[in-house]
Amino acid sequence: MPTDPASNGETTAKPELSLTPIALRPREAALALGISRRTLSVLTADRTSKIPHVRLGGCLLFPERELRDWIAGRMERPR
Repeated sequence: MPTDPASNGETTAKPELSLTPIALRPREAALALGISRRTLSVLTADRTSKIPHVRLGGCLLFPERELRDWIAGRMERPR
C-alpha cells in the first residue's frame, strides 16, 4: 500500500470507486423492461417505437434515465 509522506509512514487506502451505469446494454435493458432481447431488438429497429438508444461504435446502449421516462410515457391510464 502507498504511504502518505505527511502521515508519518502510515498506509493510506484509496477510496473504492463505485460506478452506477448510466446506460444499459441490450441484455440488461431487456431484463429491466421485462421483455426478451428479441422483442427489444424489434422495438429498436421499429423507428415508430422511439425507444431511446444510442450506438457508440459497434455498441448499442440504452440510457437508463431516458428508458425509464420512455416506459412511463407509454403507461395506459385507467379510463
